[in-house]
Amino acid sequence: MNKRRLISSGMVGLTALVLGCPTPVTGPRGTTPPNNGPINPPPIVTPGDPEQRSLRECLEDISEARIRQIARQGGKMNPSSGTFRNYKSVPVAYLCYNIKDRAYCRPRVVRRNDIEMELEEYIRQDVISNCLNDPSLSIQITIKDDVTTVSASTNSLHVTSSIDLPLGRLYEVQHDIVNAEATNGTCDTVEYSATQTQLGHQLYYVTMNPIYPDKLYTVTIKEFPGQTGTLLFQFFIEGEPR
Repeated sequence: MNKRRLISSGMVGLTALVLGCPTPVTGPRGTTPPNNGPINPPPIVTPGDPEQRSLRECLEDISEARIRQIARQGGKMNPSSGTFRNYKSVPVAYLCYNIKDRAYCRPRVVRRNDIEMELEEYIRQDVISNCLNDPSLSIQITIKDDVTTVSASTNSLHVTSSIDLPLGRLYEVQHDIVNAEATNGTCDTVEYSATQTQLGHQLYYVTMNPIYPDKLYTVTIKEFPGQTGTLLFQFFIEGEPR
């Protein structure tokens, strides 16, 4: 799949697969968020190309990296102390909090607009640091089902690109799972994967791994069995220690 394409200025499967269990995590309830400083992509070398092309390539590289990061972290770029758990050195957000002596949990709402705003902030910082030191730079993000549109504008330039990663679809899946956990205290991942695959005409893979005392959900979408998922969204449901 071509992960990016320039926008001018103007499979059906019923297979559901439960993936293998991840390796153990390091401790509950993270207290120190990681260093989320600027991403440093390889230098962009475009001899003879116009400045707009260089900005577009830089924007695409940085945007893809940040989209993958925020999805791995449960929709939060820099989660605050006590709101995440470290998993393989990644601060994965809790999206539903434990209620004592209850099977269900208290949902923590992550709005699509919040994700867009965080991406705009971090991508702008990265572009200014790595590609275009122009304080007039503004970034606009629009998350759609299968693509995220990224626009960069300065006083003299305007570039818009699409990053072909299904962040919008994965966002909706986590919303469904959190709602199920907040209502029933559980989510049938096999049934849900099969239903979404049938409705979405793409292979949805939803897994839940119990990592005491919490649950780690991972979500990805594939075009065909055996393919590496185009994007991974993961998050924790907080459990009650016994």
